[in-house]
Amino acid sequence: MVILYHTEVLGYIFYSPAGNQIIQADLWECSIHPDVFPELLHKIKERLPESIRIESTGILIFPDAEIMLPGAVYDADYVTNWMELSFGKEPDVVYITEKINKDDVILINAINQRNRDRLLAEFNEASFQSLSSSFLNRTSGENHEIQVLFYGRYLYVALYHQHALQFLNAFTFHTPEDVLYVLLNLCHKYQIDKENLIVMPEGFIDTESSVIKLLDQYFLNIQWPDDAMERKYAMPEAIPLQTAQLLERIISCVS
Repeated sequence: MVILYHTEVLGYIFYSPAGNQIIQADLWECSIHPDVFPELLHKIKERLPESIRIESTGILIFPDAEIMLPGAVYDADYVTNWMELSFGKEPDVVYITEKINKDDVILINAINQRNRDRLLAEFNEASFQSLSSSFLNRTSGENHEIQVLFYGRYLYVALYHQHALQFLNAFTFHTPEDVLYVLLNLCHKYQIDKENLIVMPEGFIDTESSVIKLLDQYFLNIQWPDDAMERKYAMPEAIPLQTAQLLERIISCVS
């Protein structure tokens, strides 16, 4: 099982590695306050089919308060100072660190300590990973590509060019125009001709949503997952391809 964790978003993926099957997945917006967090975890467990036995649990953190540092400069006190400078000093916060071997990068995420302790109490030996690690390890083509991952009112944007990651950040959006602004601003900043840009949406987004309809008016090359693309996991038909692609990447990230 994978728990999808963010301060205002919670979700889960039930899957069978042996059967190469994703059984069920969902995501919803809610406040992950420590006082209600146990109830939210109970809600997830209630959805688990009786025939499924949890063998391992991965906690995937959707970035909220995260920094990336070169592995060579990692130091616990240095990280604490950086996090407090970037996001403010908050009580009851612990830092989850993850090393990305490819670039010798350290990812540091802040998480509420009570929520972290509750996750470890509910799911023995649970492992924590950041969504960012899947972007940092991704390979890309020669052309400019923007990968846009949607989850709730949030989007995570990665810009690639000539096989290299150039930009990575998370944003909150309230209107389709907010999403458009982020992408157009990246085009301007990196001097990208939007007619030659490949935009790749994925995640919890409808292909007919107002966001996608607006992007269609500005970008000629919106690339959705292909029906013919080989899938590692079988999935319920109700899960659309753009969500299925994200789920597979999440599982590969935490397994």
